[in-house]
Amino acid sequence: MAERVLVVPLDASQIPEGERKEQKIKVVSRDQKGRMVSAPANVASGKGEVKLKVDAAQTLDIVVGPESTPDEDLFRLQTVTVKVSPNHWPATGVYTLPPLLIPPFYWRFWLRWCRTFTITGRVVCANGAPVPGAHVSAFDVDFWWWWFSSQPVGPTVVTDANGAFAMTFRWCCGWWPWWWWRLRRWALEPRLASHILPAMRLSQRFKRLPQPGPVPNFKLFQ
Repeated sequence: MAERVLVVPLDASQIPEGERKEQKIKVVSRDQKGRMVSAPANVASGKGEVKLKVDAAQTLDIVVGPESTPDEDLFRLQTVTVKVSPNHWPATGVYTLPPLLIPPFYWRFWLRWCRTFTITGRVVCANGAPVPGAHVSAFDVDFWWWWFSSQPVGPTVVTDANGAFAMTFRWCCGWWPWWWWRLRRWALEPRLASHILPAMRLSQRFKRLPQPGPVPNFKLFQ
């Protein structure tokens, strides 16, 4: 491993001074073997710099984003990125990138990109009596044609003696489309198919539609 020092200057001068203290950010490097190195960055003055010990023999992907986002997820979300080739390294073993500009768009996008939500409520019977010990879960649900995807968005919680519950979770919405698609798990929703198939078969063009399968198949749309 040819460990060297990568210097990443950051330019947040376009961000209004009052907004620079609203969030903490970091820089993450990932090499071709998947090894990641990260460090927090302070850009309160409008400028900042991060030094990372990396493998100079490999091509590196560098990303900048909120400090609260897991390192791996930063590479799947829409953010400031740059690639470093092994050919860039000087003989000194220290390579300083040109300053990475953080535009106001990304700075403000990051603030709503990954947010923490708290859901509270009560579980009661039809007569209004509380239901203690009930398990409550929350899901993100997406529908596409006759498929659906359901993904838990936080830990399952248990209601207290009064039937009350509170759950807190973090949710991100800035995924690159291909990562969003890849991370979803799709299933057939029979109720949707029962509405779509009869409607389409009213046309002669779609008399021989294949039966829908459990996994989205783009060949269907030919």
